[in-house]
Amino acid sequence: MLQQHTAGNPMNSSIRWTYLKPREIVSELLKKGYSVSRNIVRYLVTTQRS
Repeated sequence: MLQQHTAGNPMNSSIRWTYLKPREIVSELLKKGYSVSRNIVRYLVTTQRS
């Protein structure tokens, strides 16, 4: 789902972002049968991974 809506930094492949808003991600997940809040989605997409 995010693959089509993701961009990144060509100089650093570990830096990526999505153009989808948390509510749009929640909506897509609901269509697939998953129930999750916007706050959880926002946390997951903004938390840095190492």
